[in-house]
Amino acid sequence: MPKFRMAVLTLLIAALLSGGLPAKALAPLSRTQSLTTQTLEILQLAQYMPASTTLFGAVRIDDEHLQILDTLIERVVRRFPNVNVPERPLRSALEQTLRIGGFDWAQDIRPWLGKHAAIGIGSLESMILGSRMGGSSPEFVIAVEITDRAKAEAFVDRVLAIAREPQFEKRTQGAFTLYVGNQFVSGDLLLGDSVLLIATKGSLNAALGRGDKLSDSKTFGATLNKLPAPSYNVLAYFDLSSIMSMLRSELGRFGGNMPPIQLALLSAVGPIAIGGTILEDRTFSLDTVQYLYPEGLASAGYTYPYSKPVNPAFVSYFPAGTSALIHQSDFKGLVDMVISLSRLSEAAQDSAFDARWERSKEEFKALTGLDLEADVLSWMTGDYGFFLSYNPDAPNPLISMSLNEPFSLDAFGGGLVIEATDPTKAKNVAEKLGAAIIANSEGKVPNLEVRQEAVAGVPSTVLSVKDERLSSPFEIVIGSNDKVFVIATRAAAEAIFSGALGLDTTDAYKDATGFFLNAPTQVWYLSPSGFDLIGLLISVGLVRQAGPMTFSTPVIASVGSTPAPTATPDPDAAEKRRLEMIRSFEEGLKVIKGITSLFAHAAITGYYNEDGSTVGRSSITLTQPQ
Repeated sequence: MPKFRMAVLTLLIAALLSGGLPAKALAPLSRTQSLTTQTLEILQLAQYMPASTTLFGAVRIDDEHLQILDTLIERVVRRFPNVNVPERPLRSALEQTLRIGGFDWAQDIRPWLGKHAAIGIGSLESMILGSRMGGSSPEFVIAVEITDRAKAEAFVDRVLAIAREPQFEKRTQGAFTLYVGNQFVSGDLLLGDSVLLIATKGSLNAALGRGDKLSDSKTFGATLNKLPAPSYNVLAYFDLSSIMSMLRSELGRFGGNMPPIQLALLSAVGPIAIGGTILEDRTFSLDTVQYLYPEGLASAGYTYPYSKPVNPAFVSYFPAGTSALIHQSDFKGLVDMVISLSRLSEAAQDSAFDARWERSKEEFKALTGLDLEADVLSWMTGDYGFFLSYNPDAPNPLISMSLNEPFSLDAFGGGLVIEATDPTKAKNVAEKLGAAIIANSEGKVPNLEVRQEAVAGVPSTVLSVKDERLSSPFEIVIGSNDKVFVIATRAAAEAIFSGALGLDTTDAYKDATGFFLNAPTQVWYLSPSGFDLIGLLISVGLVRQAGPMTFSTPVIASVGSTPAPTATPDPDAAEKRRLEMIRSFEEGLKVIKGITSLFAHAAITGYYNEDGSTVGRSSITLTQPQ
């Protein structure tokens, strides 16, 4: 049905299938929370979709929705230089597009248009089968709520009258008005008191009361009920299990062989649900539910390790200047999962994984004197996290690096922090790991000095990289106290061991936690300085793209090697190039900073349920309007 008349009817839905409406900020959420009336109203459109629907999507299309999206679009786009933003950009674009066909949004559409629209894509198995028989168009149903049947019918009649020759026969079908397309049209239209349907032929059975409906599917309802927020303004459902079933059938059809774990994954993958909204007028939130059925994994001998929720208090061990963070629990469980998956995957290929794993542990013990499982992994069952820090106020080394000038890496930091559930074992690992590094590097690695010293009162091993291009050494610390085991840059380790203020005390992180899922098992977080770092990298990329730049050999890469001599540049040309590069960089950084400063923080949080469902939330928050 790809004709202009059908395009006009579907344009409204296609133009609005994005974004959401504001809702109140979320308090800690119950994992058995029911969906609100608002969301259930959206799901009412599922009653017009057949039970075989593979993909379902629904969205609000009311004026309030458009106004909120227009406001946010204006706020974001106006941060870009030399960009003229029309008033109400989304509404203006929609009105201009409709005007091409001779229609007016306010007069011809808004008076009868309801609050919600939805689309359902039919069985992909049927589509594949149809493609083998000469047809490949998927079945679909588009449903639009209406508030005035007479006005909606007048609009449909007007659109269909554009054709030079009638291509639809108008009939009465029970309580509906049915527009039946001829042999040149691939679909039909159905108009009722509260809905307008556009569908491929044969896809209106559910709407006409023939056959099972998607809204009656227990899997559909149960999956959507796992979504954690009380309301959504954009919803989507994807029955991945049917796709996986089709893949298994195709593999069997062509005689393909797969390892048991991969076949198990195909059997384990279930449906996915997605819900989107805007919280407090400034946080874009996207929630997901994905099923990975335990019984499917068990068929290959694999049991998924369900880690416990992270401890919010552990965030105090990450420095206040943290720009990016990955916070999870049970590092040992993560390693066990990787080993289990590797063992199962390679077992299908007759690989001697266990022998290689045992050999690796023996080599590690010979090198460090530590038993990898008993001495190291056994106590790594608490919280842990990887963090990265960037100080935008510190001297930036990237331009100096590109000009082969002395520079400092003090603007950057990061490391790994693991909860010391057994302080004695944690300290033993730090001590023996440091001793092994000293024994294997002393006098063997140029530009690297390794020494034992107390860092903020904690016995530690310090790896110090010294180079004539560095204005100060770049140092990594390995140590452990009674609370945490740390491998981090010098300044970060000092902050952690001295008990300096942590990330949990910053305004941005405290604000971000208001949008976290309740009791997450993992937290990925990006702070304002994290956006500054992204802006820095973009700026450097733009400067490099604008002109030739000769970056020096990275200092870390030079450890263990002798730097190659460089030719002495012409002083005047070098100074001119230096000033031009700095100017270009600063101009680019200023523009990018104007954009990245729009964002206050971003996060991804998630947790696992014993029924195999994984619940996640991705959020990005704008700064408060000035």
